[in-house]
Amino acid sequence: MGRDMTGFSTVGRCPRGRGRLWTAAVIAAVAMIGVSDRISAADGRFHGRIVLEGQAPDLAPLVTKDQANVKDREVCGAHDIPDESLVLGKDNGIAHVFVFLRRAPKGYRKQVPQDPVILDQKGCVFLPHTALIQVGQKVLIRSSDPIQHNVHSFPKRNGSTNLLIEPNDQKGIELVYRRAEAGPIQVKCDIHAWMSSWHLVLDHPFMAVTDENGEFSIDGLPPGRHRFRVWHERGGLLEKSLSVTITGNDEPVTLTYPASKFGG
Repeated sequence: MGRDMTGFSTVGRCPRGRGRLWTAAVIAAVAMIGVSDRISAADGRFHGRIVLEGQAPDLAPLVTKDQANVKDREVCGAHDIPDESLVLGKDNGIAHVFVFLRRAPKGYRKQVPQDPVILDQKGCVFLPHTALIQVGQKVLIRSSDPIQHNVHSFPKRNGSTNLLIEPNDQKGIELVYRRAEAGPIQVKCDIHAWMSSWHLVLDHPFMAVTDENGEFSIDGLPPGRHRFRVWHERGGLLEKSLSVTITGNDEPVTLTYPASKFGG
């Protein structure tokens, strides 16, 4: 018995014809492993900032402190609850903008993250407001409020979920998305109608959401041209097919959108 360079055991000689087919299969398998390894080790990066140009709309708080008609006033009316549908940071950088590949690059080998995504409810607000989730990854839903909430999702391809979350539940309830979505989906609390968050569920990790200053980064991209989508809850689909060429020595970019796209 012998062992060739691919690690397969070999006994004797293969019949004529079958040997050629077997060799071709091994070469194809090795080639695919090479593609996957190159992608997992790639250092290509699409990164930069997303900026609003012009005068942003003035958004009033969703709930004001001591508001008389708010449900669970002792918790939800203890402070102003801002409208997070448009959050601007330094130099008009736009927070909570999703940037993502609709599909993974060829040769990508799927790996489900072991760490769960935490969705908390505190002060009658979802934390975080935007979340990146991979198919099969656990979402752990918790509550840091001493009142009941519910978590109602509105997916297109996954089944809708409507979960009652008990007060101060830190153990949490697990939620798992089984299919990739075409874009971000909304998650709401029906008990407190102003509460809203957004989940982007994909079967790969090539996605990002901008931070408080509008900055984003997607790492590990293989060299070549990729087409990204850019989406914001007020602006909608800002880019359906943004063409970007990754070289491995990639400079940051600035994507600028007029205030009119966000209701300004």
